[in-house]
Amino acid sequence: MRLTPEQEAAYALDYGLSRADLKPEVQAEYDRLLAERRAGRPGQAAPELPGLISAEPSGFFKIYVRVVTPLAVLAFVAFVVVMAVNTRDNFQTLRADLAPVQFPSGYRLVTVSRSRTNCSGCSLTETWAWFGNGGRTVSAACSDVYHAMTAAYPPQNYGSVEANPRQEMPAGAVCDYYTIKDGPGFTKASIEVIVRPDKTQSDGGVVIQLTATY
Repeated sequence: MRLTPEQEAAYALDYGLSRADLKPEVQAEYDRLLAERRAGRPGQAAPELPGLISAEPSGFFKIYVRVVTPLAVLAFVAFVVVMAVNTRDNFQTLRADLAPVQFPSGYRLVTVSRSRTNCSGCSLTETWAWFGNGGRTVSAACSDVYHAMTAAYPPQNYGSVEANPRQEMPAGAVCDYYTIKDGPGFTKASIEVIVRPDKTQSDGGVVIQLTATY
């Protein structure tokens, strides 16, 4: 179907087409319709072209975008907040998991470190050193940490405290004990304690690393 010059001009006005691209007779109608619209007498609306799909979004699509977009933004913000809160709460929970382990007097907490910025596989490690009178042999330190672990996590409540075989110990460790306890939600917390000689001391010092991991 061929459009009349007036229809082409109306279409160009309604859809912002360039006047320069129109034929001379269509430009004349374009100028006339433009003058009428500026004078407050709207001309003919843009015609329906055969086979042309309107670029105007449907009413349903507009409603969908207006509803879903804010919800998506809120969901993202909520996710960020929950992750931040869970990260804080999980590291607090890790500290609480280690709190029951009480070493004999003479051991002093030296450092506390944590891995990762979120708590998917995060861990919290306390490093203790012997500052008591005289030296402390590694065998005595291994006995200290084993009794501290079994007192903190009784087998009837948490399962037995196990010793890692020597071939599975970290380098430099002389003993390595661990147990598993329930963590937040469906997670499990691994509590591990490792004893190493303190090579910075010549009179038999020891270093203990106590770690909780999700």
